[in-house]
Amino acid sequence: MYRQILNASLSICLLSTTLLADDKVSNWLAQMGCNELLALHLEQELDSGSTQEKIDAAERLATLYAYMLSQSDGTDDNKLLERANSLLDSIPQANTIDLRLQLLRASYLTSELTFEKYRLRMISREEAEEQFLILQDTAKKLESLRASLKRKAKNSKNFTTKDSTRLGIATSLAAWATYYQAWFNNDKELAIEAASIFATMLEGDSASLQDVSLDLRKEEFGARALLGITLCKNLSNIAGEQYTWLEELGHADTWAGVKHQLPMWTIMMHIDNGQWALVKDTLLDRFVILEPHTLRLAAVQGIEAATPESKEVAAIAIGKLIEDSELGIVSQIIEKHGHEPIEANAFVSNYLKGELAYRSAKESLGGDMPSDNPELIEKFINAQELLSAALSAQNANDFPSVKDDCSYLLGLSQFFSNSCSDSARTFYELGKRTTSEKALWMAIVALQHLTPQTPNSIVLLNDAVQLYSTLWPNSQKTTQLKLQFPSQIADSSTIEELLTIPPSDSNYANVRRKASRLLYQQWSNTKPLERTDIGNTYVGVVLPIIIEDSKSSEVEHQQNALVRSLRLLEVALHRDVKRNVAAAQVLDIIKALSKGGVDTTQFENEITYRTILLLFEEESQEAAIAKTLDFLTQHPTDVWANHASVYAWNKVAIDNDVLNETILELGLFLLKDIDDESLSEHQYVNVTKLVSKQLLMQYDSTHDPELLTQAHSYAKVLLQAYPNSHDILKINAQVEHFLGNNEASENHWNTILDASAKGSEQWLEAKYNIAFLLSKSDIDKANTMLNQFAALYPNYGVGTFSTKLRELHRSLGGSPNDP
Repeated sequence: MYRQILNASLSICLLSTTLLADDKVSNWLAQMGCNELLALHLEQELDSGSTQEKIDAAERLATLYAYMLSQSDGTDDNKLLERANSLLDSIPQANTIDLRLQLLRASYLTSELTFEKYRLRMISREEAEEQFLILQDTAKKLESLRASLKRKAKNSKNFTTKDSTRLGIATSLAAWATYYQAWFNNDKELAIEAASIFATMLEGDSASLQDVSLDLRKEEFGARALLGITLCKNLSNIAGEQYTWLEELGHADTWAGVKHQLPMWTIMMHIDNGQWALVKDTLLDRFVILEPHTLRLAAVQGIEAATPESKEVAAIAIGKLIEDSELGIVSQIIEKHGHEPIEANAFVSNYLKGELAYRSAKESLGGDMPSDNPELIEKFINAQELLSAALSAQNANDFPSVKDDCSYLLGLSQFFSNSCSDSARTFYELGKRTTSEKALWMAIVALQHLTPQTPNSIVLLNDAVQLYSTLWPNSQKTTQLKLQFPSQIADSSTIEELLTIPPSDSNYANVRRKASRLLYQQWSNTKPLERTDIGNTYVGVVLPIIIEDSKSSEVEHQQNALVRSLRLLEVALHRDVKRNVAAAQVLDIIKALSKGGVDTTQFENEITYRTILLLFEEESQEAAIAKTLDFLTQHPTDVWANHASVYAWNKVAIDNDVLNETILELGLFLLKDIDDESLSEHQYVNVTKLVSKQLLMQYDSTHDPELLTQAHSYAKVLLQAYPNSHDILKINAQVEHFLGNNEASENHWNTILDASAKGSEQWLEAKYNIAFLLSKSDIDKANTMLNQFAALYPNYGVGTFSTKLRELHRSLGGSPNDP
């Protein structure tokens, strides 16, 4: 707990010592800070040279060992200690004060760590007793070294600042080593001795408040010395003297590091004295923030004391650990002391029981693959039930982070019991909610172990792969997924990586094929703005593959060439790509494959459709129309024929008053299966309107009554949906005229007339047709109408119908205003 004891001072002391002789390698290693390599280099020098050279190297090495040990925290320096002790055994002359001091420091830190583990009941007393013997020996050696340095300070004029620092370190280590001996055996005499040693660090001859310099508490070493005396006074427990010292530690000037630790040490002192009521008060003080290890101390010592007061303290401490989500510590406590302290907490109780059950089952499994052993499966199912109960507990949401850990353990329990489908769902939901990398990865692992795959599991696998690759696009695991599940991760970065592989690479052919598949998938799902670039890239990649496979003698390769050819035609002939040359080349390849024996029968209609598109794109409209009409005749119900009719219609359909049999035939094909209610919908209304006009023009030429009947049927549907449309009113007026219903026709023209601007082409057309129809039933009335019109419009307006109105007026015997 005191691993920072004067490290800085010692480091300065050691670094100021000349470590190296005139050795270029040593100098370079020292400058680069390569202490371990430097130590190895100096150790090798010990094997050669004269006795004096070996002693010099040993002294340099001893100083380096001392420095390295001063930087250690005492937890992992056993090998370094062995090397240092070996040096002293082989060359006693290397026994420098700094090395001895650091060897003793390392030994002390190991003992301190052991006793603090025992205080927290992480190890047994028997284990601590083994270390106690080592600490006793360390303390004796420290006292001997300290005494030697004190004599030098008293009798020698050569007592340097470095020696003073060494004496301070030795004194501090000796004091704390003595305190831990006193604490471990509850030895009051040793506690008094340790307090006296601490007092010397505060410039006092005895451990009394009147004798020590309390101003030194501002410094780290002074505050620690004052804390040491307080702890020793607590062990002595003379008239509550320790609390007077504790009050001094609480002074505003006390070094912050020690002051921050006071709640912890206060609780430790109360526990050592069995003062459980005071421990409880400190635990419940909302202004006191306690570290997890302090709460653990109160919990384990309270359980061990086994009094009503101590058990209450243990319950409070465990409750606080639970509130802080320190369930790992709680788990360690209940594993050793049982579940009684947590039974009232449904989530924590079930979670920790489930965790213990899982750990036991996992230890029995001894591997990382799902088990087929019924006994092991039953163990994991038991863990699942407990973990599920925890997640269902009413207070589960009080522990959000631990709840996620519980879900993860549930997923593992399901996985190892071969419930891979449930496991995948648990991991996926957890990973999706928390963006947990390990949970999403385990979802993928679980789904890969699932046999057989189901439609739902395939969908879930796709989702998990896509989500994982989106969240961690640059991880090595995502690279694995790109190769294993390319269809699920068809992103631009994957394709770019594949397309950068050079032709010299042995995998070039396979990579290009994989890239073509990904490009086609990306094309199918891409946004319109990106379609041009992706489509052109795809054509460039796949065309050489098609050419190569079409020339192969293997049937499978030829069939692949046919499939890729159809995909290329789809992309190349799209309006956003228009790679007509590539399309023409592939159509030739398809013909060659067919002649070579590849069965293209099931694709013939699709090929015909693509051929029609290419003819239109190459402006071979006559050939395109002829092929389209023939296609419709031969395959009137085929979906590709329907596609061809739509494409051809969009190319040739023009709204004018010119008879066009192609427009009529294509339009009738498009409308052949459309019911009357749908004819006026937005996708069909223009087709219906143009077909109606063509039917009327065809009837006017042939007088085929079926044409008029069809036109009348379409016209009525359109009029009902659009009663105010000029074009549709005109069609209906013409239909009624051809049917001999002139009055109805005249009504339609009057509607157009009323809705049109006077003098406009539309208005003049309506005026002419009204006058014309009126002339069939009442010439005088028609003349009167035209006379009035001519009076208002001496020139009969402007345009085609101006001339027609003048001629009609003259033909009826009126008095036209001739120009």
